[in-house]
Amino acid sequence: MNTRKSVQFGILDLLVTHLGALGTCTGFGRARPGIRKLKGGVSARESSSSRFIVMGDKVVTPPLKEERAEIDTSLPFASVRAAVSLFGEKVDSQRPKFPERRVVRDVDVQHELVKVREQLASAEKRKERALHELADAKKTLELMTEKSKERVDPVNIVKEEEAGDTDTKDKLEQVATQEEEKHVVWETQSKAPDEEFKTAQMTLESLKQKLANVKAELLVAEKERETYLKQKDETLSSQEANAHKAESLSKELAELNESFVLLKLACIEANRDKVALLQAKQADETSEVGSGGLELANEELKKAELEHKLAAATVELGELQAELANAKQGEASAIKEAASALEVVTSELERTRLSEESAASSLQSFSAELEEAKAKLTQELDNVSSLAAILESLKKESEMVNAELRSVREREANATAAASVLTVELARLRAELPGAEAAEAKAVESISGLSQAFEQVKAEAAEAKSEAEALQNEAAKIRSEADEAKAAKEQAESILQTALQEAQAAKEAEAAAVIRVKALSMKTYASRASEVEPGAEIAISKDEYDALKRKVQEAEELANMRVAAAMAQVEAVRASEQEILHKVTIASEDMESIKSAIKQALQRAEMAEAAKSAVENEMKRLREREQKRKETPTASQQLYVRSVNDGGQSVTVSKLPEPIRNAASLLAEEGLKPHNKADNLKKKPLLGSLGSYLSKRSSFSGKSA
Repeated sequence: MNTRKSVQFGILDLLVTHLGALGTCTGFGRARPGIRKLKGGVSARESSSSRFIVMGDKVVTPPLKEERAEIDTSLPFASVRAAVSLFGEKVDSQRPKFPERRVVRDVDVQHELVKVREQLASAEKRKERALHELADAKKTLELMTEKSKERVDPVNIVKEEEAGDTDTKDKLEQVATQEEEKHVVWETQSKAPDEEFKTAQMTLESLKQKLANVKAELLVAEKERETYLKQKDETLSSQEANAHKAESLSKELAELNESFVLLKLACIEANRDKVALLQAKQADETSEVGSGGLELANEELKKAELEHKLAAATVELGELQAELANAKQGEASAIKEAASALEVVTSELERTRLSEESAASSLQSFSAELEEAKAKLTQELDNVSSLAAILESLKKESEMVNAELRSVREREANATAAASVLTVELARLRAELPGAEAAEAKAVESISGLSQAFEQVKAEAAEAKSEAEALQNEAAKIRSEADEAKAAKEQAESILQTALQEAQAAKEAEAAAVIRVKALSMKTYASRASEVEPGAEIAISKDEYDALKRKVQEAEELANMRVAAAMAQVEAVRASEQEILHKVTIASEDMESIKSAIKQALQRAEMAEAAKSAVENEMKRLREREQKRKETPTASQQLYVRSVNDGGQSVTVSKLPEPIRNAASLLAEEGLKPHNKADNLKKKPLLGSLGSYLSKRSSFSGKSA
């Protein structure tokens, strides 16, 4: 029986060792039952079908000359409990290795799935942001196209402006008169806030006086309230004293009533004694006269004593009746006094209550008036502050108007000084008229070049719009790819779940196979043990051992392959996610580039518009001056005066065709020739120089006007 148990434990140890160590065979330190120890720690196993020797981790076939090995029938353990505990500890120490690795892998896969979901959510947010930016860019492009459509042809503007004929000197006079009128109006308007401020100060002082009066009345009301409270306390104290006095009087009245009752009882007893004495006297008279003298004397003495007691009782009764009458009179007077005092107290309480109510109503009216006065005061303070702010703004505006008036007068003085110089320069300007006409022709060419530049800017805007549409299409593609990636992620998650379920099923199948193998081995060894004699040992065959080992390896390889496939799918999803993120970043960069291109196109369009308007203004001024020169010889040529000093001695004058000549030279330097679209690509530096030139010319034209 012990031999059978040792054989069973040896087989179980072999199976568990092979399953826990992933198919590796380990040699035991000591020989098991059914194994004969050879030299060098080599053990030999023997079965009916095959022979092999287990040397460490190797299985070696013994030579043919050794047909059988000796069987060691000695017990390797002291008891069955020691063997069970030894193999149980070994099984427990080796079994949890593979499931722990599996759990760790499952947790890592779940973490990776969470990361992939977060990345998909961030990609969705970035995609929405990119779509929003695309919509904004589309709106800006639409606004640009609308603005470009609304712009008017510069040639029509020049033709419309040629019809106007104005006189600069009359304009200056009109401006001067208007400025003087404005100055007078502003002076009158600036005086009005001063008066309003004074009235506001007066109202503020009156409100302060009213507030002081209200405060004084409030103090008086407080004092009256304090006196009323004192009177109330005094009346309450007097009322309490009267109440105590009434209580004492009631107690005395009760004592007098008790004494009166006692006196009545004494009178009744005296009457009873008197009746008894009379009855005794009558009895004595009817009795025999034969009683002795001593008895008569005793009776006389008793009679005298009784009469004396009766007289004393009657006297005492009269005194008591007098005292009772006095007590009744005192009680009635005390009751009357208490009633009068109570009436006085109630009247005083009523007066105090009425005065308190009147004081409370007056206090409420005072508090309401005080709140109203406070509200009026705050309103007046706000009005005063607003008036002060208005006064400050009016003062600033008056200062600005005065400064403008001074500048207008200075300009008028400069214009008069320039008019004196105009006659000197008239002949020289007539000689330079052909040059002005040539400059005008160049300006017309520059206007045509600017119109071509403007057309090119519009074309660039259209290209930017098309690029924005292409980027929008690309964003739609990215969205579809993101949806596909999301679907792939979900599919990978489902595949991973199925793989995990299959791995769990494989694990359960493996455990079931182990249980079945154990049961089968137990049955086989039980059947073999029944056939073998007691004390003999049975070993498994090499084919059975290889089959068991092969099953364990196949189960583990299948589980590893499924987990590897799931991980590969997760990696593929991650790679697709990275690709989508890269595409989103590229789309955002494209959006930034499109935004910068749109901004540059807007700047170019604005600069082209400004340059066009400047050239048109110059052409208008040239035509006006030419027309005035033809109409009136004295005012036909007008110059741009740069600076004139106060004395009017030194004057710096610029010639008429110089601005147009400068514009033409700038156009020539930048290489922007008219009727040449290929050269218009260099318009960006040209527009920058034209912007600086126009800013200078605007300040110069303001001085000359």
